[in-house]
Amino acid sequence: MLDHTSPYPLYRQVVDDLLNTISNQHQPGDRLPSEPELMDHYGVSRITIRRSLQYLTERGLVVRQQGK
Repeated sequence: MLDHTSPYPLYRQVVDDLLNTISNQHQPGDRLPSEPELMDHYGVSRITIRRSLQYLTERGLVVRQQGK
């Protein structure tokens, strides 16, 4: 799924895949998987997942709520 040899950063690869998943499988208000679930799914570190989610949050594409 992710290309660890690509010069394209892993967090952006996760962002691209999440955007595709969100647009095809989610409705506004749906929950995304938790950070640990995303880490397992993509095989990347927590910091990579957090950076991806931060990128999406800063652009208003997702809303993060602690503990939800």
